[in-house]
Amino acid sequence: MKIPVREMAWVLQRSKATSHREITRSWFSDESRPGDDGDHYAAAHQKAIHRRARQRKLIRHPELRNQVVERI
Repeated sequence: MKIPVREMAWVLQRSKATSHREITRSWFSDESRPGDDGDHYAAAHQKAIHRRARQRKLIRHPELRNQVVERI
């Protein structure tokens, strides 16, 4: 049973746009498994781990970080 985004957003007391963004962020689609398309927690978790694992710009560029710290 699929719940419309607006109802889910209402229950969670969040904006429709926020709910939609989170669903599309965790969307899983694989050509070898056509019946499994959808919003899956495992896909969302793996994508979140990947996003956190990337080194941020201020970590990669210490001279930029120093300039930012000086201006703060």
